[in-house]
Amino acid sequence: MLTKAEEMLKALDYKIRYEKGNFKSGSCVVWNKKMIVISKFYSVEEKIKAIIEVLNNNQLDTSLLSSEQQALLVKANQSSLFN
Repeated sequence: MLTKAEEMLKALDYKIRYEKGNFKSGSCVVWNKKMIVISKFYSVEEKIKAIIEVLNNNQLDTSLLSSEQQALLVKANQSSLFN
């Protein structure tokens, strides 16, 4: 599931960085490049949740995602795991 979530971000032109530190994960734009930074210390579930948050909280063109990825995003949003 983590790999599929990462692939969704890559399809939307996001670079993913896993960094050490005690911080809240999130997205930003650095030199016109979209980036999401996630703590290396997060569990797999927390990493997936951070990615889903970015996908939901930003106005993204989800038409760039494959139909399988779009269905996965809808399923993740409906799952109590991520709410």
